[in-house]
Amino acid sequence: MNKMLVLIMLVIVAGCGSDSGSDTTPTITDVTSFTVSNNGATDYVFNGVNDPDFTFKRGTTYTFTINTPGHPFFIKSIQGAGAGNAFNDGVTNNGITAGTITFIVPLTAPNTLFYNCSVHGSMTGTINIIN
Repeated sequence: MNKMLVLIMLVIVAGCGSDSGSDTTPTITDVTSFTVSNNGATDYVFNGVNDPDFTFKRGTTYTFTINTPGHPFFIKSIQGAGAGNAFNDGVTNNGITAGTITFIVPLTAPNTLFYNCSVHGSMTGTINIIN
């Protein structure tokens, strides 16, 4: 098996674990390209993981291949449905339901952003930004 594929699989699996009694939200780190679909109107699915939280690095480019009919995908400065407060700095195609969103994380990005469906508030997660 390709070493890069094994690494990506390990990162995704490692991010899905949970500690007893702690937050069980999965996380994905060290991956820069995501295939995004939806699980009905409840979850976005990134590379097979429902609604993960992310840690992104300033200055790094991330791509999202979106296929979420009826669920516009936004990177936003606040968490919640709607198209308001879209974070567009470094983001190409914010709010699409099909195609590619490119996010070049600006050096001035805030420490926390969110991804949201503009229609369904439960389709959301946190994007932590680090140096």
